[in-house]
Amino acid sequence: MIAAQERLDWECYRLYGLVDEDLTTGDRPEPPLALGERAFEIVLARRMATGEVQTTWFTRHGSTPITELPAHWPESYRRLVERRIELIETDLDIGLIEKPEHKRRWATKPWTVQVQAALRSWLLDRLESPRYWPEPAITTVARLTAEARSDDDFVSVARLWAGRDDIDLAAVIAELVKAESVPYLAALRYTDSGLRKHAEWQATWALQRRRTPARTWAPSLCLRSTPRPTSPVWPGTTGASSTCPRSGSSATPAPSGRPTPAW
Repeated sequence: MIAAQERLDWECYRLYGLVDEDLTTGDRPEPPLALGERAFEIVLARRMATGEVQTTWFTRHGSTPITELPAHWPESYRRLVERRIELIETDLDIGLIEKPEHKRRWATKPWTVQVQAALRSWLLDRLESPRYWPEPAITTVARLTAEARSDDDFVSVARLWAGRDDIDLAAVIAELVKAESVPYLAALRYTDSGLRKHAEWQATWALQRRRTPARTWAPSLCLRSTPRPTSPVWPGTTGASSTCPRSGSSATPAPSGRPTPAW
């Protein structure tokens, strides 16, 4: 993909009239390229070697700067890249475009990191399924663990995520729940200024309940409306249109010291 993108870049330069010659491999595909082997990266590495520029491009992308063309390239491709480098160094337009600011980064996460994220996401989705939460309620990690022990799929994925077979299922679930939950008590969720704003919201909700007793007002509902002139103004807004905060899962300390998740 890196080679294909590089070919596309140089083809576009010709199509837009920035260069007069075809600086691609024509009917033949370009040899596979690794990060750090593109023409502009070789130019950048040479300028780094001479102290002309300082950059974290290679460190940030985990690539190795090279100042010489790779020996495994075919001779025809080496001459082509040398011509590209010459244009980068002499043509103002090409030199401006062939810079890190205008080139695709190809900054992808390592495969192992992507697998770990996918496994963790699957486990979290499983824990939030109706099997574990037949109805909204406050529960314990112990109850979730008991349910998970009979869930063969969950246990298998948890072992893959942990990287070993002898897992402590309760510890795995506690780690997952703790990272995704928020403290139940407002004092543990908000800063000092946040607590004051939360108190203002509570006062606003109380006024709304007194004003419209037939409706059910709840902090977890997200309301978008234009209040009447006599209605209380949402805290921190101008009164034109606002959105009230929402809450998802929460966790409150249990006597055992383990978090008690709720949904």
